[in-house]
Amino acid sequence: MLEASIIKQYPGFTLETAFVLERETMLLCGPSGSGKTTLLRCLAGLEQPDQGYIIFDNQYFFQRKKINLSPSLRQTTLMSQEDSLFPHLSVRQNMLYSLPRNSTVPNLYSELLRQLSLLPLEHYYPDALSGGEKRRVMLARTLLRRPALLLLDEPFSGLDDKLCRQVSSLLYDYYLYYRPVLLIASHVQHELISWANQRLTLKENNKAAIC
Repeated sequence: MLEASIIKQYPGFTLETAFVLERETMLLCGPSGSGKTTLLRCLAGLEQPDQGYIIFDNQYFFQRKKINLSPSLRQTTLMSQEDSLFPHLSVRQNMLYSLPRNSTVPNLYSELLRQLSLLPLEHYYPDALSGGEKRRVMLARTLLRRPALLLLDEPFSGLDDKLCRQVSSLLYDYYLYYRPVLLIASHVQHELISWANQRLTLKENNKAAIC
């Protein structure tokens, strides 16, 4: 279970939100600048809230003035909006980078190549990929880590309608099989993620409403 109640302040901007999420999925909605990325980064430990707490599976990730676990100590993986592929590594090497050295390549690797239409690109390097292809490689690398808390920031960015539906179906199947707590920040048509258990809408005034 993920339980969060945080306030994060910047000049002219305040993110204030509170929610509880069991082994469920949540869609984060709201206009650009409403704090979706900030919230994900706080959960991942890449930014520190000013007030509040974050608890995951009965462990404090953050408690004001007392606890702030580093990202490496959280059972969490964040797929960011920025291109984070290693330019000197192939698609295959990028995908497998986070796995333990000399470990067996999991069956999930081949399945992700197939479902994300990456098989023909397996030995390509990032400079030969389009923006949408890079996003799919980043998503595959993120899913291969099988974190307990999975955070996806605009995973549909750069994808056409067919691929958006394909990725949505993959994420739903992945959630059902591995059962992470899953949060997705997205601007795509919300019906693509109609399977989400909850929807958290960040308003322009930075107050959050759970639907």
